[in-house]
Amino acid sequence: MATGHVRKRGKKWAYVQYVTDPATGEGKYRWKSGFATKSDAQRALREAITATEQGTFIEPSRMSYADYVERLWLPQLDDQLESSTIESYERNMRVHILPRIGGIKLQQLGPIHLNDLYRDLQKQEIGVDDSSNRRHDPKIYPRIAYLRSQGVSYTAIANKIAEEFPDEKPLSKDAVAAIVRRSKNASKNQGNLAVRTVRYIHTIISRSLKDAVKLGLVNDNVARNATPPRKPKAKTERPMWTAEQTRTFLEWARSTDHRYWVAWAFIATSGDRRGANLGIRWQDIDFEQGTAALIWTVTCVNHQLVVKT
Repeated sequence: MATGHVRKRGKKWAYVQYVTDPATGEGKYRWKSGFATKSDAQRALREAITATEQGTFIEPSRMSYADYVERLWLPQLDDQLESSTIESYERNMRVHILPRIGGIKLQQLGPIHLNDLYRDLQKQEIGVDDSSNRRHDPKIYPRIAYLRSQGVSYTAIANKIAEEFPDEKPLSKDAVAAIVRRSKNASKNQGNLAVRTVRYIHTIISRSLKDAVKLGLVNDNVARNATPPRKPKAKTERPMWTAEQTRTFLEWARSTDHRYWVAWAFIATSGDRRGANLGIRWQDIDFEQGTAALIWTVTCVNHQLVVKT
């Protein structure tokens, strides 16, 4: 059982949580301070109590960055962001971030770790083991690729994976070697991560640490002191079709009765975004007024079509 309250300490707020061990009946107090507002402290207390009751609470001093991201941060984004954005955050965390820095204690994570990560990502060739017979947790594949890039032997990788993924069927050193081999084949003729992608990863990490500060798990967002790669110089403006070229194209599409000519005409004359264009229905169009109501948008999340307002 867990209870608690919040109080002000100097200019900051703190929460005090009283926890009783159900096995022994003994109780202890957990303090966490550094919250900017009373509401932040109250929210952190509620989450700590819930985690304690569900058996998922981790002492902040022992919590790894991966523990924080997977068990606290990503789940609480459901009511804050669009599903496509959450899926993007989760994918980048799983593929690029957590295999490299997930094992570092949250309170020990510093700018130097992030700078090393950004350099590593820019040097690391992208590639995904896209074989159709994946039978393991998706997080295992990037973890194996990273460990191998650090010179870890196949046997040591197999032991490490067994330790980090106890619920998964153990891998032999030969299975690890096969995964590495397929990953190398998949990455042929592919380049490194773009600067824009690495900067986006920095944005994701920064947001996660900003929320960790709000929860009182760390005192500072260390991502503010990290140095992501510089934003690339703007490329020359892409050539755009003239009105005459657009008209010629649409006339060709209509004359050939192309299945997409109506959609292309709407896109060319509305300037609307792809998702809303895909969401247009015939009943949303008023031909007399020459208007269209943008009610629905279509996007793709985890390879599934999602239709929403």
